[in-house]
Amino acid sequence: MKHFTPKTFIAADKRTFNEALEYCKKYRVFVYHDKPAKEHCGLRAYLVEKTVEIQLTYKRNQRVQTLVFRKDGGEFVQRSGLKAWNILNRYYKVPRAKFPAKTQYSAAGFLYHNKELEGHRYHGCYGYDINSSYTAAMLNDMPDTSKEPDVFRKVKKGEIGFNTDYEVVGEGSFAMYIYPRMESPFKKFAEVWYDKKKSAKTKEEKMEAKSILNCAVGYLQRTNPILRTAILYYANQKIKDLVDENTLYCNTDSIVSRVRRTDIEEDVGTGLGQWKIEHEGDFAYIGSTTQWNEDIPTYRGIPKAWFPEDWDLLTDPIPTKDSNLYELDMSVLRIVEAKHEKA
Repeated sequence: MKHFTPKTFIAADKRTFNEALEYCKKYRVFVYHDKPAKEHCGLRAYLVEKTVEIQLTYKRNQRVQTLVFRKDGGEFVQRSGLKAWNILNRYYKVPRAKFPAKTQYSAAGFLYHNKELEGHRYHGCYGYDINSSYTAAMLNDMPDTSKEPDVFRKVKKGEIGFNTDYEVVGEGSFAMYIYPRMESPFKKFAEVWYDKKKSAKTKEEKMEAKSILNCAVGYLQRTNPILRTAILYYANQKIKDLVDENTLYCNTDSIVSRVRRTDIEEDVGTGLGQWKIEHEGDFAYIGSTTQWNEDIPTYRGIPKAWFPEDWDLLTDPIPTKDSNLYELDMSVLRIVEAKHEKA
């Protein structure tokens, strides 16, 4: 079998994952505890272990699949960039395009925290989230990337420009690259799949629709980063325009305020791009680590299962010890319950 890269990730419980590992052992399928490399060409499977996830990519019944097991017992969010990409192209055949200059640039979601106010707990805060922020941003006008861009001039009416940081530039301003402006070709995709997410009858159906919406935007980075940059620009700008002196924290599609935001609450609803009140109460943050009330915090890089239930962001040290519920026993090649040393 030729070298393969996982494209579809399938959530697996302990029994399913162990059965797959047993299959690999039984049929003498080689398993590598490493990322795939050129020297692995011809092998039938490989195994990758991360902080929380274990991924097994292998071939069975002439089909390559990647199973994912979460060691912290958390829920795995189904993701399939290729599937989402194929669905998106049914609505609009996305041109394969890249920025004219060679670059590794990848647009990122807007992150903000008020550095002067961090390190304290604030009472009576409000946390607002946008319903499917990136999907809503897809409804805006887009650059027509089927055309070659003009360069080094001011943006005219009916055009969208990008500057040297590959951020969107408006009419009348100087831009490095300029594309014709077109009505969004993503409207039907966004509206249909958001409706699928909103009207889903089961949790699985809702998660699949959510995955399609998110992965479609993410996969654009591989195929057309210009369109992805435009989408993230619109999403980011919606949040940036709302930051004021009472804003404590923002993350991609959310904003936390010390006071009630009546301007935001005028647009609270279940529609695409509308707002919802996600949290109310006590809020503390240090950098990008946040905690609402007495909830388990959101800390990048550390699973929630590692935090004790009574953990306090402002007083307790960051957990450094692995507290996952399960572990991979390489001696028998199985997922087993974790054995943690007592303190």
